[in-house]
Amino acid sequence: MGVSYEEERGKYATKVKYPFSSARKRMSVVVEHRGENCLFIKGASEMVLRSCEEWLNHETNKVEPITEPFRRHIEDCITEMAAKSLRTLCLGYKKLSPRDDFAVRDEKGVYEVEKSRIVLVAIVGVRDNPRQEVP
Repeated sequence: MGVSYEEERGKYATKVKYPFSSARKRMSVVVEHRGENCLFIKGASEMVLRSCEEWLNHETNKVEPITEPFRRHIEDCITEMAAKSLRTLCLGYKKLSPRDDFAVRDEKGVYEVEKSRIVLVAIVGVRDNPRQEVP
């Protein structure tokens, strides 16, 4: 897209990092963005999608509620990508409020702040090509 991710990343101070783990199946960062604290999250689509309550409509640039029919449509898209041997990732964000809890986490290490009010930005399919060292 002609944008240096290093330059973009350098524009924002990371306040909190929740690293990826196989148990969590997601990673998140909290940054100050346009004067607000925001959580940006990416991870296994079936896990992160559960936390999404709204989605960013790219045609209108407005955030809209995720209805049950739309959720089923998204899940069908994920299934289609998986059938094509694509690993799917869910990308989202959340504007944080003072009441959000940054310390409490469940037995898998997923923090409460990651579990609700996420705005779905995209589901992407990634092809993992076999590594040469794998027979």
